[in-house]
Amino acid sequence: MGADAVVGPLAPAEMAALYGDSDVLLKLSSVEGMFGPPLEAFHRGATCVTTAVTGNDEYIEHGWNALICDWDDRHGTARALDLLARDRALLHFLRANAADTARGWPDWRQQGGLMALALRRIRDAAPPDGVAAARALTSDLSAGVRLYASHMQQRNEFAHQAHAVSRLRNHPLMVRARHVRDRRWARALTWPLRRLAPGMLRRLLGP
Repeated sequence: MGADAVVGPLAPAEMAALYGDSDVLLKLSSVEGMFGPPLEAFHRGATCVTTAVTGNDEYIEHGWNALICDWDDRHGTARALDLLARDRALLHFLRANAADTARGWPDWRQQGGLMALALRRIRDAAPPDGVAAARALTSDLSAGVRLYASHMQQRNEFAHQAHAVSRLRNHPLMVRARHVRDRRWARALTWPLRRLAPGMLRRLLGP
């Protein structure tokens, strides 16, 4: 699918003007640092359809000031955009709340003051216990490694199961079974299995 227009690179003022000319920002990131573009669009009167990427929960609320869709869900994303195109009342509701969200967000001067206050508190506080900090860091690292190992074990188990099913499906007998499965006599013979375990039969024989 092509695009009606491709623009950029843009200066900040040009980007702000583009946000102001847009009803909706579609932002389907999988990784972000500070998730800034939707907030910038909020400031210019647009709302956003986005994924639940890191940082979205700082100011985005699904159904209040934006819509959140799943990753790699083309149909769900298209439905969200179609909904906003059809339901102008919903679009206005989201845009109004997005503008309120933007107005409540601190500007650079306010945030700079808060950052300076945090740094002064760190400077004036007593030095942390190095041993306790090292223990906490080691504990966090160990927990992360265990969690990662658990995830890898699950992935390996899933891969092993998928490989076993693939080998079974590609067995000559299973290939032959797929050739004859739709014949009347074959459907009659497999009727009890199809009634008792339809999912298993689909996984073995395929579509």
